Amino acid sequence: GRQAIQKRGLSRVVGLISGVDHQPTIANGAILISELAVLGDLESLGGAVQPLVTALRREGEGNDFAVMQKNSAVALAKLAKHPKNLMLIRQLHGIELMYRIVA
Repeated sequence: GRQAIQKRGLSRVVGLISGVDHQPTIANGAILISELAVLGDLESLGGAVQPLVTALRREGEGNDFAVMQKNSAVALAKLAKHPKNLMLIRQLHGIELMYRIVA
């Protein structure tokens, strides 16, 4: 049903942001995750936490890099509304990474 389609779609988006170095692709994937976070079950989106934190850990410069980092931070902030996601974000030091971007 619909839930199975959503899970397959989410796994594709997570795979997309996990397996590429193309910053605009990661930025767009983060936007999709942000939108899914607004519409859906935050717990089911927990698989996106690790790749988003990894995106925040990347080194780089330029507009594409800045957009990727900002979009990843926004997506993580939305995912952090679920206690399990927040715990994982904290374990991965994602809060500090997000603060570094907005500070």
